[in-house]
Amino acid sequence: QIGSWSMDVKTGKVEWPRELYKIFGYNPDTYKPSLDNLAKNTHPEDRERIQKMLNIAIKKPQRFQYYQRIVTQHKETKIMFGKGYVLVDQNNKAVKIIGTAQDVTQSKKLENRIRRQEQVLKEELTLQIEKRTQEVEEKTDELKIAKKKIESAHKDILSSMTYARRIQVALLPPKTLLRQQ
Repeated sequence: QIGSWSMDVKTGKVEWPRELYKIFGYNPDTYKPSLDNLAKNTHPEDRERIQKMLNIAIKKPQRFQYYQRIVTQHKETKIMFGKGYVLVDQNNKAVKIIGTAQDVTQSKKLENRIRRQEQVLKEELTLQIEKRTQEVEEKTDELKIAKKKIESAHKDILSSMTYARRIQVALLPPKTLLRQQ
């Protein structure tokens, strides 16, 4: 759903195609688009920002683009993406604004849904990584303890072998000792 629009800067007259009436939920025979009506249909939190953007575009004629929340006749909030540019006279004064507006509500909802899903996945992945890291650290600690036990047992065995060898040597008759040397 997309439509083009125009506004005469001097008179404030706004022209819409049928598509924009449809997006806003109005009947073209009974609703007349104007700056005042558009301000009323702009979400309260977006009004000042949109008005400033238009004022800047008129004072310093330039291209612009924006996202804007609107409230339809049926009190439904929609998200619009718009682009526009300002036509000027020979004195470089703004005379007309021409633009397009597209209802991007569904795509924005999908983007937000994807962002939320990405966040959930990141959080789940982070928890899994933390859990696995903790498991690895615990196993590492267990292996360090096992290594110390093995080293201690190895020392004990070597010590026992040395002690046993000393006893064995002590028990040998002196002549045997001389032969071994």
